[in-house]
Amino acid sequence: FLDEADSFDLRRGIANDKYDVIFTPSYEKAYYDKEGYLSRLFSAAPIDLCISKHHPAANSEEFNVKLLQHDKIYTLNNEYAPDYEELVKSISQRYKLSSLAVTPKSNLQTVYNAMIKGEGCFLYCSSWFPAIDADIFCRYHMSNEMGGIMMVWNKTTTNPSVANLRKCIRF
Repeated sequence: FLDEADSFDLRRGIANDKYDVIFTPSYEKAYYDKEGYLSRLFSAAPIDLCISKHHPAANSEEFNVKLLQHDKIYTLNNEYAPDYEELVKSISQRYKLSSLAVTPKSNLQTVYNAMIKGEGCFLYCSSWFPAIDADIFCRYHMSNEMGGIMMVWNKTTTNPSVANLRKCIRF
């Protein structure tokens, strides 16, 4: 069967053999590696910088890192999104955003609320957070090498082929 669940439920589900295979954001890879699961990148996707349409940088014809000088980069806390803060720090250094304060938030709603108020920005991948509203936020493409969806399967099974994966997922 197919099921949709949040990160906590996915982690519990695969640990308790509820799921044979889960699809999770690639920023959680170290969590599953540490727990001994098998995983691989299933689908690559770009990382974008998201800001409020009311942010001064949103009215700029060309994006410039200097427009974010005094902003915070919001992340999700480690319990909610393992390894996400490390991914954000890595991308921040790569794009010279490292002078910005990286600020963990308790959940995605608190990130949205802070961005709507124009208090900071958020690095995200549309395959992780597809519900970010384009009418409220502006996005700037940052990277195509670090984001995506990772496939994790139970450590008691072998590396699944597509045929084996079809057997695991029942419609």
